[in-house]
Amino acid sequence: YLTEAELGEARQRIEPLVRAAQSSLDRLYLAVGGVGCCVLLADRNGVPVERRGAPVDDETFHSWGLWTGSVWNEESQGTNGIGTC
Repeated sequence: YLTEAELGEARQRIEPLVRAAQSSLDRLYLAVGGVGCCVLLADRNGVPVERRGAPVDDETFHSWGLWTGSVWNEESQGTNGIGTC
């Protein structure tokens, strides 16, 4: 995981995208959140900087690394959806 400062810097680098994506993230979460899914917005380095998820699922998703500040680039995780996109 990134430190809070590193996560803040990553979020700052894509702040216009983060702002523009808020309503889309909310709508997507409304569509999939009820079936145990979360929604992540990651930067080009595979670091989720925004997340939508149900509090009841937070512990599980955090343990899986599906959380803001985790590093999902292919160098550290291998081929994966976040690192590939």
